[in-house]
Amino acid sequence: MRQLWRIRALPSPTYRWYKVESLDIEQFRLSNGADDTALLPTRDPVRPQRQKRDWFVSGPIPWTWLRGAGALPGQALAIGMCLWFRSGLEKSRTVRLGRKWPAEMGVQRDAARRALRQLEDAGLVTVERKRGIAPLVTIIKD
Repeated sequence: MRQLWRIRALPSPTYRWYKVESLDIEQFRLSNGADDTALLPTRDPVRPQRQKRDWFVSGPIPWTWLRGAGALPGQALAIGMCLWFRSGLEKSRTVRLGRKWPAEMGVQRDAARRALRQLEDAGLVTVERKRGIAPLVTIIKD
């Protein structure tokens, strides 16, 4: 007689169905007084929880671009790093520079506006400004 048996595959929590012609329980019996505990399923070691990853600036960032932004006064380099960070997140050289990212770098709104204008004047970025909307900045790669 054909029967379907549900057998749990250890240590996987999935179930598999097998067709069994005949089942002989005696083939699973321990012989010669073997240790019963050796065949018990063991628990998987506890895996450490995945740690929250920290943000990073993806590159490569051209050294000439960094050197040019670093030579500018004020917060231009900090705003440039915000732009490269957003560029890496969005995988695009054109990004919107809102208030959040400069504020996380400790740059005030007016200083961010001045720094963006300095980067534009230095030829490192192009900026499209519209009233009431965050500026659309395109990073110019040398």
